[in-house]
Amino acid sequence: MGKVKKRKERVMKKLSIIVVVAMLLLTAAAAKAAVIFEDNFDSPTLSPEWLISPGAGSYSLTANPGYLRYTVDAWCTGRLAGDWLGTHYDKSLWLVCPFKGDQWVLQAAVTYNLRPAEPTNNRMTYFMVREPGLHGTWIASVYRGVGVNDGNPGSNALQLSTGDLADSGTWAIFPNSSGPLPPDRWYFEIERDKDHIAIRASNDGNDSTFEYQHEYAFPAGYLVNGHQDIEFAGYGWRGSNNPPGYVDFDFIRVVPEPTTLALLGLGSLALVRRRRR
Repeated sequence: MGKVKKRKERVMKKLSIIVVVAMLLLTAAAAKAAVIFEDNFDSPTLSPEWLISPGAGSYSLTANPGYLRYTVDAWCTGRLAGDWLGTHYDKSLWLVCPFKGDQWVLQAAVTYNLRPAEPTNNRMTYFMVREPGLHGTWIASVYRGVGVNDGNPGSNALQLSTGDLADSGTWAIFPNSSGPLPPDRWYFEIERDKDHIAIRASNDGNDSTFEYQHEYAFPAGYLVNGHQDIEFAGYGWRGSNNPPGYVDFDFIRVVPEPTTLALLGLGSLALVRRRRR
């Protein structure tokens, strides 16, 4: 009887290992299938998931195949007509893609070529996640500005912040330049875990490390629900239209937040334990 019992125990142990491996593989497959949104911009036409708000500027999927090129080519533009300094600001073109959920990680690779020129010809873009609507709350924002030395320390800078006025954000200030700058590639992650936001940025060529990070927790109830938009918009001020500035988006994807994936794994192990009983 002792030999039979030991044989059964060995068989059950092997079966448990097989079940665990199978469930972990299923969890990995489920995580891969659970991509909330992804666009690699491989098509010459824009996916219908994107919504276009017309205005000054342009976008192209053929100027640099495999990338979405967003051009800021108006001399004085803002996200809305009359932004900032008065009604002389024209509305810029911007693109929006809605998605749902309050636990996710947005990943994107972006190359900036905003090209300031003398005497002043400043360009900047906002890559953000915001609640729906024209005046929806900014959940997370990546600001990249390039300009000449006009006394504004933010002329050539990166800012990671949210839309809460209590959040001053994290700034990276770079030397101002009166001439064109080389293309500047960045990798970003924006992570939302309900009211907690983390924004990470890397431009050292290694997408697994982050030189700049910013975290912020919104007050409870500040964010209304799990509906939000990916959005990018450009601003131009001063100077002329020549040369235009542009941004190339390599990819944008949204995946479940790591805690959610961990729960999938725990669920798989719970199923194994239940089966063993």
